[in-house]
Amino acid sequence: RLCRVLKTDFFFLSDSSDLKYNLDVKIFMDINQTEDSNEVQPVTILDPFTSYSNLDESPNSIAFVNIYFDLVEIKKRELESKINTSLSVKAIKLLYEKMNAELVDISREFFTETTGVTNRTGMSEWNEYVYRQLGIDNLELFQVEFKY
Repeated sequence: RLCRVLKTDFFFLSDSSDLKYNLDVKIFMDINQTEDSNEVQPVTILDPFTSYSNLDESPNSIAFVNIYFDLVEIKKRELESKINTSLSVKAIKLLYEKMNAELVDISREFFTETTGVTNRTGMSEWNEYVYRQLGIDNLELFQVEFKY
């Protein structure tokens, strides 16, 4: 039995001088190889040892972090749906690397469009995307209210 653990190696820091955060979300993937197939187990985590923020503990901030985590979870599920047990380890790694590249792009887009919890339109649009994909409405769940 062969076990390989793959993980993302990226994180995002805010560009704003007011908001400081590093959301280090990782997708770990175990590959257990047998004679005729591979068992693949990807898991999404928010690394508590390397993630930090000076965001207040408001509903907006909590929803922001949860929406980001959910975006990574969506990519993980897309990856799971593309992997079948007959793929080679090399093919699985290629799918994983492609997913990581897509995730970097989506993450940059998310952080730019939400402006670190302050952009109502961006937060609402990303929340809607998560809702369509996972059925989770973070803005409702955390009772987010945008104030002007």
